[in-house]
Amino acid sequence: MNIEIIKTILNAEMVDLFDICRYSDVSGYLQNNAASRRVPAGAATVLMAAFPYNTGAKPENISRYSAVPDYHDVCMRILKKCAAAISVERPDSHTACFIDNSPLPEVYTAAFCGLGAVGDNGLLITKKYGSYVFLGEIITDVVFEGIEYKHEKIRECLKCGACASHCPGGAIGDSGFNRKMCLSDITQKKGELDAEEKALIARYGTVWGCDICQDVCPMNRGVQATKIKEFINGFRPRYIPGEDIVGRAYEWRGEKVIMRNAEIIAASRPRKNRE
Repeated sequence: MNIEIIKTILNAEMVDLFDICRYSDVSGYLQNNAASRRVPAGAATVLMAAFPYNTGAKPENISRYSAVPDYHDVCMRILKKCAAAISVERPDSHTACFIDNSPLPEVYTAAFCGLGAVGDNGLLITKKYGSYVFLGEIITDVVFEGIEYKHEKIRECLKCGACASHCPGGAIGDSGFNRKMCLSDITQKKGELDAEEKALIARYGTVWGCDICQDVCPMNRGVQATKIKEFINGFRPRYIPGEDIVGRAYEWRGEKVIMRNAEIIAASRPRKNRE
């Protein structure tokens, strides 16, 4: 099958950062999760795609990725469009799409495909869009023609330490990335938070997510904004208590979690600022 069919679809969706690798080259990193059971028998190819989401506007109390419509819906729609094209060309083929819940470590696989470098914060850093990208992949038993199955590193993380020194919770260190100390992960925790976690949310004023490690990264300077229409048209600059959260990245946790964070922030401000 010719890869140009997939290129045409992705380019029409304003997704211009994608590449493929042999499934056998990354299958050794297959994760033991429910998604791994959907990998097609005889899998031969992994097509990785990076979906830029930075609109160029900085949101106020939420992270950039949550200021746009839920990436699971947007990116999966595009991936399924590609999968459908594969099925038309190769009716005997087997294909599965993944976004976030993946059988493969997406950041590593994307770096292996040559889409970017792995930053100290665990994110993929691309040359064109920086780290402001979602990752998704198609695993298929189809072998594509007219393309070399190889990987090329675009450039390495600078190892400048900016993300580590600015991380609110100290999640980035020599031993790797500690999710339990990540402010973004803390804002997504269910239940009661401890005093230190509440203080972080109050100090940085974020009800969902955190962009600090990305904002201070020198490799994110001057990167291009997304052209994906759904992200541009659905951008919201802030979370407002009581808003309709359907179709947003924070919907999956339920309204109680983000409302709790908003109440923590409101309670930390002087009364005159809340009136």
